[in-house]
Amino acid sequence: MSRRLAAAALLAASAVGCGIPLAELSTGPINACESTSDCAAGGVCAAVDTGNACVSTDADLAGLLLEIRPAAGSPYGANVTYIIDVAEQGTALQDSAPDGQVRRFDPRLPELARVSGKLQLDPDALDCGPSVRGGSFPATVLFTPILPYLGLNVEPYKASLEVEIDDDGKLLGYSFQADVPSGAYDLYVAPQPPEGCTKVSPPISLPAQQIMGNTAINIIADAPVKLSGTLQVPETDSVEGWFLEVVESEHGNVISEIQTLQQENPEFALLDLNFDWTYRKGYTPLLRLRPPEGSALPTLHWDLSAVGLSGPDSLSLSLSELNAAPRHVEGQVLDAAGTPVIASVQIQSAAISGDVSSTARYKLETETDEEGVFAADLPPGKYRVIARPTADATKAISEEEIVVLPGDGCFCGQSITVPERSMLRGSAQGPLGESMSSAYVVVTPSLSSTTRYLDKVLALEPLQPREQSMPLQTTAFALPVDPGEFDFSVRPADGSLYPWLVRSRLSVSAADIAPASDLDPMTVSYPVALQGVIRAPSGGSLSESVVRAWVPVKEPSGTGRVVGLIQIGETLAGSDGGYVLPLPPSISE
Repeated sequence: MSRRLAAAALLAASAVGCGIPLAELSTGPINACESTSDCAAGGVCAAVDTGNACVSTDADLAGLLLEIRPAAGSPYGANVTYIIDVAEQGTALQDSAPDGQVRRFDPRLPELARVSGKLQLDPDALDCGPSVRGGSFPATVLFTPILPYLGLNVEPYKASLEVEIDDDGKLLGYSFQADVPSGAYDLYVAPQPPEGCTKVSPPISLPAQQIMGNTAINIIADAPVKLSGTLQVPETDSVEGWFLEVVESEHGNVISEIQTLQQENPEFALLDLNFDWTYRKGYTPLLRLRPPEGSALPTLHWDLSAVGLSGPDSLSLSLSELNAAPRHVEGQVLDAAGTPVIASVQIQSAAISGDVSSTARYKLETETDEEGVFAADLPPGKYRVIARPTADATKAISEEEIVVLPGDGCFCGQSITVPERSMLRGSAQGPLGESMSSAYVVVTPSLSSTTRYLDKVLALEPLQPREQSMPLQTTAFALPVDPGEFDFSVRPADGSLYPWLVRSRLSVSAADIAPASDLDPMTVSYPVALQGVIRAPSGGSLSESVVRAWVPVKEPSGTGRVVGLIQIGETLAGSDGGYVLPLPPSISE
């Protein structure tokens, strides 16, 4: 199928995938030519797909990666994400080509690695009948890819559960199987109680497992660690009905029983739960205390390695981090004119006063009422409060620092002022000055420095602007944006054979947000045209695979350190597996 005929189908698919609203737009320009005289400077007329198009003569796309996702009904690789390093497969895009940058690239997807495994639990930790105690156990097993770069969102792969029965119909045990791309994975194994068991061991985390080719993973779990002790609470508060659990630091997965606290003694609650300690090396477990669902109360985290837990033996642990009596705090989100603004509010501790461990952190998500008022109970200390307007699209995200002082009564009267969003203004046109109607202007938040759960809960995250988009129906645009650092792109309709125009890490200062920020006039370039056929390992073509292009983004300081990836193009393979992917010759950092 010609890629130009598939344009309408992908425009709808891409719009939904990246949050761009669907809209019926006027037909935009098509990059086509009969000779090089039809092209602007820097372009030559060359054969692309089923016709001719103006293409660039230069390319500077070091580190280009293709993300390929076969269709859900594909005979091979359905629901699998493949990351292909284009240069490693012999196609480097860093040179000049007087005849035009049209590159043939037929990615052949690698064979999937077959993973099979069994889970053996410690018999002393089980409450099972004798017929089950010695066998393997059923489990939900998730494989989360460990990627060497930020930016790609690859969902975990879930293994299938196999029941093993002998010729006489007797249960022998259970196993799990998964087909995944070769690479490194964090495994999360949640045992399930089979018939005859009322209790099994807590979930298990197996970090950084290398899976290359066919791999057998037989898990023999150690006995869980017994965590017992007391949780001291202030006289003015209670943790009755709160949940206590241990989570692993990479993804925040629960690796313990979940204890619902009961506070029979007003001064403390008893701690009693088991958690996984199978893989100790490099482990940084966190103890998480969270309130009942729907409560406007904070979640607390403690780094167990910092409060004395260093081995597999049971430990009586006295947690006194709640001995600073909380105060009721009320604040209001207002705009510059003093009008209430409905918003979601995130409160995160920067420093807590009193005898509080430096490893404890408060983090609270709540909502204002219709008058913009939010409330929380917080111990004295310094907090960062972020307000994200939810009902008025003209209002920007804002953050304030508040210091909750010790004392009795309500700590009220705090206000968070949200400014108007800054208008990001500019213009973008085609190489010959043509209007890029049917293109979208998109801003997305630039990558944060970490995706680790531990870092997110124990450190203050940078302010993240919200994603915004608008159709470019003329050459000019004015797009409302939040303060923060974001990536900017102009995305012509798929099938037009124009590439995206990409600018990385633009910023609007939160301290100096202006009514408008003007960008220099921009021109969509002629593309580097990458075309070919998506193939399975057997050589057969794979129809309707999504193909996305990414390149590394380096630190603005000039150190050359790669801080993540930025997407620079997207298309959909046709029914014959053929694709044409127009790419910008380079990006601006």
